[in-house]
Amino acid sequence: MKKWVKIILYFIIPAIIVVIVIVLIALPYVAKDYINKHGKEYSGRKLSVDQIRINYFTTTFNIIDFKMFEADEHETFIAFDTLTVDINPFRFLSSELEIEKFRIVKPEVTITRKDTIFNFNDIIAFFNSKP
Repeated sequence: MKKWVKIILYFIIPAIIVVIVIVLIALPYVAKDYINKHGKEYSGRKLSVDQIRINYFTTTFNIIDFKMFEADEHETFIAFDTLTVDINPFRFLSSELEIEKFRIVKPEVTITRKDTIFNFNDIIAFFNSKP
């Protein structure tokens, strides 16, 4: 066997596999930190996520202890204990998204109205202002 083939088989391919495994392990932690830091940029409200779990073998995603705060960033607007989404990965090959299971455990939504203004009007205005 040629020397460059041995280098590819014994060093480069295992190194790529190790990097992919590290990225897949780190992805939930990076996503959680990103949501906690930049959630307000994308939703107009402060977001808090305690944990994200991804099972790559069953393609199940869990978001644990999610909170979207009111505009004052102290009171909770939307919260849930666990969000579970199970997708069919083979549909991605045909550019489709098939959700096999969608479950929310203990959802809580607080809607209030002062005069004619609801507590979610700022979210609607936020998304309407985006191009």
